[in-house]
Amino acid sequence: MRSYRSEIALWMAWCAEQSFDPATVTAMHIKRYRQALLERNYQPITIRWKLTIVRRFYEAARNAGLRTDNPAAGVKSPRVRQATEDFKYLCDDQLAKLLAAIPDPDHATGVEKVRRLRNLLMVSMMALQGLRTVEVHRANVEDLTERGEHLVLLVRGKTRDRIAYLRPDTGKRLKEYLALRGKVEHDEQERRCLPPWATVTGV
Repeated sequence: MRSYRSEIALWMAWCAEQSFDPATVTAMHIKRYRQALLERNYQPITIRWKLTIVRRFYEAARNAGLRTDNPAAGVKSPRVRQATEDFKYLCDDQLAKLLAAIPDPDHATGVEKVRRLRNLLMVSMMALQGLRTVEVHRANVEDLTERGEHLVLLVRGKTRDRIAYLRPDTGKRLKEYLALRGKVEHDEQERRCLPPWATVTGV
């Protein structure tokens, strides 16, 4: 109840500042109030709450016979952004340009070929397999297994692990890279194999 009264008091104070009569306001005035809240950097969900209180206030007035309508009834709250809108991703064209920017491993030999394969695989793991940067960093040779025709990676995330079936082209490139890179000594501190992206030459 205290929150309700506080919100109505804020609405009344705003009307007074604008020289509006709260008893005769229209939907236009409610929309101007909504805009004022946006300009004051209130979050959409907070504005939704404030408008809900104003809407209920005028609905109570209508039920009591003090008004014939509810001016806030048709005023929509600001749309709250969905997670899909917050998620940053590359479109097909952008992804194609990113992959094209990585020098072709087939046009190199020796250490340079290993370096190019590594760079291509790290980007592919994130862009095509959906791994996060921390998951790519934690990737481990010992976590690679074969299941039928598929190369499978145990992905070690921040809170839980999961299985990722590598695309045939990614799996093929990874096998090629590991074969060219050669064996890498264990990290004695962690007592685990170094990530697939580590190389003997340090590239």
